[in-house]
Amino acid sequence: MQVTFQAVHFTADQKLKDYINDKLQKLVKFYPKILQATVYLKLENSGQVKDKVIEVK
Repeated sequence: MQVTFQAVHFTADQKLKDYINDKLQKLVKFYPKILQATVYLKLENSGQVKDKVIEVK
């Protein structure tokens, strides 16, 4: 599966990308027709803590 990452307002390190890629590879077991995924990583300001939000298309 080809995975494309786009981080908004921050730089994603390789460790985070590898973790997400490992989790997405598990989807191929259940849905073998998945060929491509686009991952959007965003920061969400909720109060004083900056949380990371992920969206996969």
